[in-house]
Amino acid sequence: MLILVFNSRTQPAHGRLGGQTRADTTMNAGFAAVSITPEIADTWTDVTESYRFKPREGDIWEDVTESGRFDAVWMAGFQNNKPAADIRDHFADTVYTEPSFDKARAQGIKLAQLSLDALRSDETTVIDKGGVTLRAQTVKLPLYNRLYRLGAALGVLQRGSVGWMKVRSEVAFWQIGAASFLHHPGELYLEIAEGGVEAPEGQDFDIPPQEVPLLRPLIPGKYTFMAGLSNDMIGYIVPKSQWDEKPPHTYGNTRPPYGEINSLGPETAPLLHSALMKLILDETGDP
Repeated sequence: MLILVFNSRTQPAHGRLGGQTRADTTMNAGFAAVSITPEIADTWTDVTESYRFKPREGDIWEDVTESGRFDAVWMAGFQNNKPAADIRDHFADTVYTEPSFDKARAQGIKLAQLSLDALRSDETTVIDKGGVTLRAQTVKLPLYNRLYRLGAALGVLQRGSVGWMKVRSEVAFWQIGAASFLHHPGELYLEIAEGGVEAPEGQDFDIPPQEVPLLRPLIPGKYTFMAGLSNDMIGYIVPKSQWDEKPPHTYGNTRPPYGEINSLGPETAPLLHSALMKLILDETGDP
């Protein structure tokens, strides 16, 4: 986990301007890193596709920790049927298991504690002087999703268009000191940023990976961030070579993946990748 902290400090006034006191303000930024995920965790294959560990129904697991039991690390999901960890409130000496404001507050306090621990560590970098740069670009994306088109026709999606069945969105890149931030408007498939896009058997388009090279290694700076759903929310950004709506399906699946039904269409990822690449290369000066 990377922590970013800003701190502003106002110096004594040096004069008056327009009837108000003028003061100099210094902005400091600090960065720190701390691991919140164990290095070793057992892994399992969700054969039942239920998002729950059901070994009696065919789910399999690997005993990486050699403990003789399934030791999992659960990451919170966005639906009630997704695995999520209980949250302990150390101040109230209570463990919250059900969704509530108290559970959200306890989790926020825990994240704040982790942030403070990170800033007190030897890995903290403080920036008292540094430049700030910002680049942004408008992109036009084809709207192929039939459900999205229907929603626009019915007035459910009220965002307009910039041409026949095209929507306007935005990408951005900015830096402050040693930290760089790359922003995209949706939920990016991780392999576009790190790991590498594939061209699996069963793909709808018989093409090699289009979203190359990887984005994350190209971002300059000591600390690099990629932020999704930035200034927009266009759905999933699926690699075109992995697009899969028609049978036979990829990776041995018996039904199409979830991402395609909530994506603008197969051209979204290549177009956004090109726009993000341009922002990075314009900043670094690489051809």
